[in-house]
Amino acid sequence: MPKVLILFDSMWQSTAGIAEAIMHGAVQESDKVSVRLLHVRKNPLDRIATEMLDTAVVALGTPTMNMQMMPLMNAALAYIKGLKFAPKSALAFGSYGWANAGISQLDKWTEEIGWTRLMPPIQTRFRPTEEILKQAEEAGQKLAQAALEKSQRNYIVNSQN
Repeated sequence: MPKVLILFDSMWQSTAGIAEAIMHGAVQESDKVSVRLLHVRKNPLDRIATEMLDTAVVALGTPTMNMQMMPLMNAALAYIKGLKFAPKSALAFGSYGWANAGISQLDKWTEEIGWTRLMPPIQTRFRPTEEILKQAEEAGQKLAQAALEKSQRNYIVNSQN
């Protein structure tokens, strides 16, 4: 089954709000797509890795703290990088107060490991506005579409073998 994984951390629930809007958009797009929403502080690394294993589309979210992404998101990404998963399609998102360094780091990380950037990062200063939440829902729909397309391509390739 096609799957969208939304992996995030949040400090004051701003990034969590964007993650939930992405999830809502993905769920609305298709009942043929499995959607998983995982908060990195509430899920062990082995669960995150297991969910990552069979997904082709990932949304990664973090707020910026001390000009960096949140520490546990950084730890999760180091773990994921070490496992050398097949390339994924990805979206970075998050919130910031003074500088959006954490979101930029997420976006750059996906590029460094060879994942495909589906769209520019979704970012908000402080709390997400209705416009940002709408953008996040639309992004969730695009993520679900990408998951369906990748699943269909894999089915065609596998059925020809």
